[in-house]
Amino acid sequence: MGENSISGDPVFYVDCDPGIDDALALIYLIKCHADLRGIGAVAGNVAVDQAAENARRWLALTSRPDIPVAVGRQEPMTGEFWGGAQWIHGPNGFAGLDLPPSQTPTDHMAAAERLVATAHEIGSRLHIIALGPLTNIAVALAIDETLPETVGAITIMGGAHLVPGNVSPHAEANIFADPVAASQVFSAPWRNLTLVPLDITNNHSLSRADVDLLQTASTDPAVQLAATMLAYYLDRHPEFDHSKCLLHDPLAAAIALGSVSLNESPSCTISVETDGEHRGRTLVTFDEDASPDTSASRHRIALSATADFGPLLMSALLPNAQTLREPDAQIISLPSCPQ
Repeated sequence: MGENSISGDPVFYVDCDPGIDDALALIYLIKCHADLRGIGAVAGNVAVDQAAENARRWLALTSRPDIPVAVGRQEPMTGEFWGGAQWIHGPNGFAGLDLPPSQTPTDHMAAAERLVATAHEIGSRLHIIALGPLTNIAVALAIDETLPETVGAITIMGGAHLVPGNVSPHAEANIFADPVAASQVFSAPWRNLTLVPLDITNNHSLSRADVDLLQTASTDPAVQLAATMLAYYLDRHPEFDHSKCLLHDPLAAAIALGSVSLNESPSCTISVETDGEHRGRTLVTFDEDASPDTSASRHRIALSATADFGPLLMSALLPNAQTLREPDAQIISLPSCPQ
């Protein structure tokens, strides 16, 4: 089938729309020495060409220009690009910062085609991490309907179950941006799909003190730039009095990597409202509530974790420094990546 498809360490393919928290997820995976075989860029926080350019420049800054970046689709499966989230991520997705250019060209294959090719090369060791709208994943499913049984797992950041959405009262941004793609992806028979919704990501954050520490304690240019972007990100969250920023994409990456364990991740069926007033709303039916004869795919939804991810992320970004989370707290030093 694929390269060592039955056993061996997991291999990761990240589909994303960088985006400040996407950048944080990527640097976390790189700091943890995850085996990243490719990045797919999708239109979400920014237009797809900007997302690809951001990914290329960010990988160059983090000393991983060897990881190929494939350009995905600009428009959703139906309709037009929703316009992006510049009010959160800045005009270029990276807080308006001009990163040094990358000398590495984009992949000659489109993102969906690259994902399918990588899946057949790696087989069940491949774990897809989807951090943006699910357009590229849906296109890959249209190219190859065997994708869900070829790869080992997919972890998706998106959706809102019992909490409000972040772009409408009902919808989270990634699902809202392409609800048709999300519906198609959640309907596919994946071996192992984990949805990481706002219900759990809302509980994991970095504080302004954390961001200040990253700016002052790190000598890594990528970490320093991440801290500058995070300071911008903090200022775009008045709902938290500008005191913390949520770790949506990094938490999903950590769950996929195994750095963060879940203590509540029930099996369920997930569907999406694709239009109307409730466009992008994720509907979750837990197994005990499903009818016995249902043919819908079974997945998991991550609802709570066994540990706070913030300190783990800080330890990964400041590996040679101790992290002080609160003014009166004891200094802590934690393992940040899977051992």
